[in-house]
Amino acid sequence: MLDLAAGRRGSRSQTLWKVRVPNALPGMFAGIIVGDFVASSQGLDFIIVTSTARLDTARIFTAIILLALVGTALF
Repeated sequence: MLDLAAGRRGSRSQTLWKVRVPNALPGMFAGIIVGDFVASSQGLDFIIVTSTARLDTARIFTAIILLALVGTALF
């Protein structure tokens, strides 16, 4: 993608916003999700962590399905 942007004479700011930032978003979101699992005290991530300790499988899968639906809707 960077070679294509250079070949099409994209400016540095165009390359940043159209190539580098979109390619960095999955890694940034993954970091946010991991941080949310570690430091959460409420929300779906907290439900997953506490339900795992209680071996409440149905609640875990419900929270995962809800997270998947939210992620799909945001995508």
